[in-house]
Amino acid sequence: MYIAKKLLRRPRPFKDESLAGYIIRLAESNYYPSPNWIFNMSSLKKRGIYANLFYRNKDDLQKLSLLSEIEEDVLWSMAWTSKRQSNSIFMNTVKIFGDFVPIQSISKLHIKLCPICLRSAPYCRSVWDLSFITTCPLHNCLLIDYCPQCSKKIVYSRPGVSICKCGYDWRNYKPKTVSEKQVLLSKFVYNLCGIADFASEITNNYKNANPFLKLNFQDFVYLLHSIVRFGNLYYIKKRFSRRAKSLFRCQDSDSYFDFAFFIALNWHSEFPFLVLSHNDCFDSQYKGNFIKRPNSQYYLDLFQDIFRCFSSKSCNFITEVIEDYFWNLLPKMSIKNLEISGIKQSRFYFFSSPVNQGKSFLKKLAVDLEFEELTVASLFARSQVEIYDETIFFKMTYIVEIPDRILTGYR
Repeated sequence: MYIAKKLLRRPRPFKDESLAGYIIRLAESNYYPSPNWIFNMSSLKKRGIYANLFYRNKDDLQKLSLLSEIEEDVLWSMAWTSKRQSNSIFMNTVKIFGDFVPIQSISKLHIKLCPICLRSAPYCRSVWDLSFITTCPLHNCLLIDYCPQCSKKIVYSRPGVSICKCGYDWRNYKPKTVSEKQVLLSKFVYNLCGIADFASEITNNYKNANPFLKLNFQDFVYLLHSIVRFGNLYYIKKRFSRRAKSLFRCQDSDSYFDFAFFIALNWHSEFPFLVLSHNDCFDSQYKGNFIKRPNSQYYLDLFQDIFRCFSSKSCNFITEVIEDYFWNLLPKMSIKNLEISGIKQSRFYFFSSPVNQGKSFLKKLAVDLEFEELTVASLFARSQVEIYDETIFFKMTYIVEIPDRILTGYR
């Protein structure tokens, strides 16, 4: 039986320290030239593209626990874990700060850090691993992801927490100061995850009535990714990019998250800006292309993905805007009719209505079918959606038993 020897120096982890970062600090404290020594001693595989992502069914932290005298539960709490499949557009999810979010939410291969934070306490903060965190709200500066001396990306396999392979100490670097607008996203995340208290500042700047401020971490992250994805669509990408750069002077896609956050905070005025961008696609110069089935189906798939992301009732303020847009979009796609079908015990049911009466039709149908609600969002969630011959079809796989007296009103 293998018995792991305890390391000579066994520092306790910080509350907000990442597991991969702790392994770097553990190696540095014991004068190992690289964290790979600790990985080998712990029988852990060196990390792939996601440095702080560990798997409970593949990784065993028992030896690391014996080496460091840190409880396994504590070590697991420091890692991003439990990757699983999701039925959303973000197929791979990972557990971060207690919630499952898209795996795109964590940085690949390299990490970011704040040189000023390292001066006060040299350890890797977990929040730095989030792909949409690019600034430090504690010091109003940009995080760095490359070494100012050798210009190489910062990676986990290095001599120390603050030391590059080239020998440069990042604590000596003066990071670029950013505007208050550029740290709003970071302040919100730090506050939401309990890292630092910015509640009063956020409340003072934005009214409590803003529904976005009431989202939990999971809904917040999905909303952020969805807005960025929405803005990356071919027909509005340039407009989205130009506005992001004009507001945030950003030069790369990372700052698009700051813009997405700005949109979410000002959703009543900024989100329609993106929606109107999509409406531009159906002007005369594009109309001939978009009535074709492949493009129409693409938009249906997009709506289905977006509605799945915002399934929580806390996101109704977003889905309501998207639904209004959807109803306005259908006539521009030359869609004139709406049909809902379902099956119950080998019996098929069909309900149809002109698109211009769609909203009232769904309200009446919801009452008759005794559904809690029947909206575009709920239809996308429970149906297969297709377009054919100027009609949009919502095909449910299951529907309740319907008395003939109710069916008469729809014939």
